[in-house]
Amino acid sequence: YLELLLNVPLDHRKVHRRDRLPSGSPSYAGRRSEKRGEIRTGRRERFRKRKERFAGYGKIRTSGNLQSSVLQIFLLKRKHRNRVKDMRNNGKLKIGAIELSAPVIAAPMAGITNPAYRRLLKEFDCPLSVTEMVSDCALFYGNKETVEMIRAEKDDHPLSVQLFGGSKETILKGAKVLFSLGGFEILDLNLGCPVHKVVKGNAGSSWLKPARREELLDMVSALVAISPVPVTCKVRLGWDESSICLLETCAVLEQAGVSLIAVH
Repeated sequence: YLELLLNVPLDHRKVHRRDRLPSGSPSYAGRRSEKRGEIRTGRRERFRKRKERFAGYGKIRTSGNLQSSVLQIFLLKRKHRNRVKDMRNNGKLKIGAIELSAPVIAAPMAGITNPAYRRLLKEFDCPLSVTEMVSDCALFYGNKETVEMIRAEKDDHPLSVQLFGGSKETILKGAKVLFSLGGFEILDLNLGCPVHKVVKGNAGSSWLKPARREELLDMVSALVAISPVPVTCKVRLGWDESSICLLETCAVLEQAGVSLIAVH
């Protein structure tokens, strides 16, 4: 084995690992380190190709348009700096009538932010946590697993429930089911999920398409009108690289009356 590995002739006898190798031959440890480097390089290359393959579905790649949009956001932040200060009162964050002890929110994560995980967050004094995103159709069809996802313990408050759907009619029907169940203080609308099985049903970041802007205004306005709790929204910079429309989307949501916008 060593003769093949080191490409040098050796005596046909047992060679102890600590025995000195012939002069000028690479060490076993050096060859092993080189092999590990090749493995790491291969992994990086596979990850890069996978990232390029899944770059679509509403995800944004770095480009000149993105840099320009980030600059506009920075200027907008400076313009509304006093307004942001008014929203925060001594380090506290207000969402509608709900006042949080700190401007920190645990983001919703599918398959992670279940009741047990949210209970763990409360042990670390998390001001607000958000449930996994729940489907509007699953709610009005009475799916038991979906109802379990939004179950809250006594100390799991304030709580935000994240809802997603592909049309105004189904979202309003699902929201009415949520309001009848109760047990939460904020309703969050998912407008940013880029997963294919979500956007193919016109939900998630599909709402960010420029062609659906009027439909988005109509849907969110109707939801805010019937909601007894503050409505917030999660968005992305845009639908794809050619349609980075965060500022336009935020203007639409502000006109609709949402209480907070989170940019993923």
